[in-house]
Amino acid sequence: MVGGDNMRNPLRKRYPRELKKNMGRYSAIFLMLMVTIALMSGFLSVSDGVQVAFRDNRIECKMEDGLFSSYDQISTDTIKKVEELGVSVYKNFYVNENMKNGNVLRIYQNRENTNLVTVMEGTLPTGKNEMAIERLFAESNDISIGDTIAVDGTSRKVTGYVSMPDYSSLFEENSNLMMD
Repeated sequence: MVGGDNMRNPLRKRYPRELKKNMGRYSAIFLMLMVTIALMSGFLSVSDGVQVAFRDNRIECKMEDGLFSSYDQISTDTIKKVEELGVSVYKNFYVNENMKNGNVLRIYQNRENTNLVTVMEGTLPTGKNEMAIERLFAESNDISIGDTIAVDGTSRKVTGYVSMPDYSSLFEENSNLMMD
């Protein structure tokens, strides 16, 4: 009987034979797919976790919503007019100091309202000649807690390592393409 219900697919014997004959090839393809899927799923789950942690840190540290700078001191009247629009204005001054090894140390004043620092290790400075520095900067310059570094002609003791929400990428200028 031709074309009836008893006709079987001729490929039913070919598939097992093909798998048996080329076991190495199919095993390698399966292994590559499995490793690629595992790596990508791991990457994506870590990426999502880092985004959540980064967002939560910005909220916890009261990260600023915007930033502007001026060459001259802004008058009190101008600040009052801006604040009447529902915007809070905070001063966020910093100074760049050249170190003996050629690196630049960016020094911020202690902040109480916005862009609060997170202490990674040690404590925040309490005395005039103390300072906390960014953890990655300390590691790359071999600075430990308790060390003394010269800043603007004065010796300052390092009391801790900190992380700042507004300075998570160490760019000397916003136009730089690579971190320092």
